Amino acid sequence: MWQPCSCYILAFVLVPAVAQLALNAPSGMEGGAFQAQLRQLVCGPALDHDPCSTVDTVVAPDAHACKQRSDFLALSNNMFWIFCGYSFEYRVGLTASLTGPRSDPDINEVILRTLTNLSSATTVVDESDGIDVKMCVTFCVVDDESDEQKAVESYRIFSNKTHPMGNMDMLLGPATYEFRNAAAQVANEYNLPIVLWSIPKSMAETGLGMYPQMTAEELVRAAVDEKKLLEDIYSETQKPESEGPFNFSAIVDKTPAAQMAKMLSSSILDSGDTPDEARCLSFPVPPGYRLRPNAVLLRCKGACRLARDLDYCCVLKHGISVSGNWSSPEAFPEGDFDADGCLRGKGLANNRSEVDLTITLDRHKYQGVAFLNRNIFPDGDLVVDGSSIGAPSREVWMVDGGSLQFDYEDDAGLDVDWAFCLGHHCSTIACPSGLVSKIGEAFCLGVHYGSPCHEECCEEPRDPNPNGLLWDEGLNTVADVVPPITTWAQNALLKAKEEDAENLAAVAMGRYTLLCENIMDWAASTLDFKVPAFG
Repeated sequence: MWQPCSCYILAFVLVPAVAQLALNAPSGMEGGAFQAQLRQLVCGPALDHDPCSTVDTVVAPDAHACKQRSDFLALSNNMFWIFCGYSFEYRVGLTASLTGPRSDPDINEVILRTLTNLSSATTVVDESDGIDVKMCVTFCVVDDESDEQKAVESYRIFSNKTHPMGNMDMLLGPATYEFRNAAAQVANEYNLPIVLWSIPKSMAETGLGMYPQMTAEELVRAAVDEKKLLEDIYSETQKPESEGPFNFSAIVDKTPAAQMAKMLSSSILDSGDTPDEARCLSFPVPPGYRLRPNAVLLRCKGACRLARDLDYCCVLKHGISVSGNWSSPEAFPEGDFDADGCLRGKGLANNRSEVDLTITLDRHKYQGVAFLNRNIFPDGDLVVDGSSIGAPSREVWMVDGGSLQFDYEDDAGLDVDWAFCLGHHCSTIACPSGLVSKIGEAFCLGVHYGSPCHEECCEEPRDPNPNGLLWDEGLNTVADVVPPITTWAQNALLKAKEEDAENLAAVAMGRYTLLCENIMDWAASTLDFKVPAFG
């Protein structure tokens, strides 16, 4: 549907209605009464379609937000909808482990009750012309059955515009913490915003989620307990060999730090324990396919297998192509991308120029830039995958199967040039010696301005992020409201410093070594802690 033409829909409906009312209106009818009758005539038949009302459930398939939007509701962005004062519905999709081994009935009851109440709430925006526009946020919750791949399948459905349940405006991360990395991968692949919010169940049960809020007195008491246990360790090492071997592990396991590490090993850094062969990044990609972006965040059930995990880990590889219609050869002369990776066209003066294209990409999304050589509003518009373009340029994202529309009609004798150019994926850019390609879905638009893309795509090699894989993948549509583990540690050390602590020591193994080193370096450089050099 042409976005610039929504006014024509309104005019098509209103003009006959206005004519009818004008003929039948009593003389002296005031403007307010006339407008009320006009609204009733035009909008009355559709009043039953209001999506913002009290809901009984947010769980699929019965929840209102999980059902396909009707054609009538699809008009929610045009003037007709505002004139009638109907509601703007903002749909949010997420998964929860309502069944299966990860299910927790008490937690699920609280989550579902909260989302049901939120879905029933309506905000009224009082427009200046007296029209009240209602807005609501509605939720669709799918049971992932405690299965990470089922959660991934659901988030892909949420992101699929052609699926009945694929009309989500944004995503919430899964209620099950261990599935958050996979959900973030899907959102970033499909270019949908997602907010991650859940915490590990073990963290909620132990109260570690409140650790940064511990008082200084509580921290000192914990430090005293640690000191006593360390003294026990020292005493144990002074015993003669005749009394038996030194049982270091038995004593260390009693420390609060050890208990915390055990809890973290199955929660906050869980993804670090997954062997490489169980990640899609190690999937044996067959000819004609390519790995999904950020594939390291997707986990198979055991070692990834070609027959079982092909669609889960990979997508079909195809070239970039364009299909559609245009009103004249001048409107889109090349009929395809040119050698620079651009679509180019022209709107001619004193003519109607229309272009309606569907674009197939060789990856799920591209960053690009759209150009107009002058502002054409209100005579027309260039719309790239739903984004209206002003002059002279605008950076936009185009997804595989996305659209481009150009509509221009001018009687003032002025031509207009338009273009849409795809950026170059940074994985295709050869970096200078000593530099590596940036992680994630990074693109260079500078190629269209004469840049070699080295500044946009290349960087010095860097160590893995101590907070885990999710923080290391360059995800640009993901927001995480849970503070990273380094933040918790820094808050605790700040409180310890307030109690005049001067020395800091830590013991770490495996993947915790990098995390510990990062925190120790910060404590030494920022808080002036004395940190011993030991391995």
